[in-house]
Amino acid sequence: MENTMKKPLLLTLLAPMILAACGATNPPPVTPAPSPSQQPPVQGQPAPNFNWVREPLALWQQQSLYDFSYWVMYDPLQLSSYVRQTYSGDNRFDVDAYSLSYSYWKSDPATSLVYSKAKQAWNEQSVSFTATEGPVGSAGIKTVHVTDQAGTKYYSIQERDLSGLPIAQGIHDGFGDGRGRPDTIKNNSATFSNGAKAYTWIMDQVDPEFSIDRVHRVFSNQYDLLPLRTCTTISTDCTSDAATIDDAIAKNAWILNGGGNVSIRLLSNSKAEVRYTGNDGTAPPNTYQISYSHVPATNSTPERLVFGDLSSGDPALTTAVTNSLNVGNGKLAVYMYGNQAVRGTFIAPQMGIRSTTYQYNKQAINDIFTKWDPEVPSVLE
Repeated sequence: MENTMKKPLLLTLLAPMILAACGATNPPPVTPAPSPSQQPPVQGQPAPNFNWVREPLALWQQQSLYDFSYWVMYDPLQLSSYVRQTYSGDNRFDVDAYSLSYSYWKSDPATSLVYSKAKQAWNEQSVSFTATEGPVGSAGIKTVHVTDQAGTKYYSIQERDLSGLPIAQGIHDGFGDGRGRPDTIKNNSATFSNGAKAYTWIMDQVDPEFSIDRVHRVFSNQYDLLPLRTCTTISTDCTSDAATIDDAIAKNAWILNGGGNVSIRLLSNSKAEVRYTGNDGTAPPNTYQISYSHVPATNSTPERLVFGDLSSGDPALTTAVTNSLNVGNGKLAVYMYGNQAVRGTFIAPQMGIRSTTYQYNKQAINDIFTKWDPEVPSVLE
């Protein structure tokens, strides 16, 4: 069986700060800006129903934070894994991953595949990271300064009391890459208990970040890439892959999301066709075009194809497509890895990026686990 390991919040799950702000669709556009060493980190206003955490580094040091993932072959979603962010001392934070082994949690270490500027190559990134107190931001709130192999970031943390809320209101849009949730969740029949909290953030991205999306095979060091397919018909049965990005463009290659209800096919003239077939993938296709850019490699960056915003002329359609693609805070991208053109994510240097994912305290994550269908055990620690 397989599961998908999302980037944590930093909450990127497996690279500090992982995994859209509460109920958000597309995060508001932000423009490149000087690094926080030249001006305060951008903070703006908290997300709806969230409040600033005044001592964010202390929060991270004093309690573990959690996020979770799912088996990729089940629809509706079945939970499979979680990650725990814990302070280990001396400014270091560990991110430990666990997956289900029958009815028990078992340690299941995993890494992220990111491009290292220093090595000028794709590199397996450790899940641990360094965090210190950052400068005060534009709203007068303290930040956390995070460094890892992908570069430097500054986080402003927000929290929300989930007590009494339906579980569905505490889970970000896009979770599942288009796969559905069980009835007990989507019908609001399960709620959070007292003391449950969710955390989100606003981030300044100082360095560009390039990452490749993969499916982690549990209890192993094996990962499945998500290659672009070149068959004329868009189908999960297709096994013909694009060998290069140029090949992908020439053969009108395509990406299909996990739920099978959104595809993006490359066209000529730097355009791509988005195709949406409803929440369950059975509605008549609704299509529109977006742009993409093909960027050559440099000494410090990989070759890449980066898709533009997923916006259409219909706000409702844009929301539906965005919520069916687990792109997180970056843009959907294509990279070369091995002899394949594969799906990934690109985050440009910019300030004021709003999180599209959550982390949870122990109470909240256990509420989600024990009220899902089928339920899974509470976290180990």
